[in-house]
Amino acid sequence: MHIQSKGTQTNNIESVNLSRKEVAKLIGISVSKIDQMIRAKTIPTFKIDGRRFFKRDEILEWNSKRASQTTLQVSKAG
Repeated sequence: MHIQSKGTQTNNIESVNLSRKEVAKLIGISVSKIDQMIRAKTIPTFKIDGRRFFKRDEILEWNSKRASQTTLQVSKAG
């Protein structure tokens, strides 16, 4: 998804609504892992005309919380 403004193109990762591939790149995991999370309903997502998208701000917040929880789990295990 590319957004044009005043004759310039923005970076895909700066878009408000991201695709599965863009989310995977943003948070550093595979698209297949994103698909698994969609099926498990563990990642915030929404549909427009049958296509699935992700809000960049929601993904960044979700990923930050997910990373914090992982750190807590590792700390408790150690």
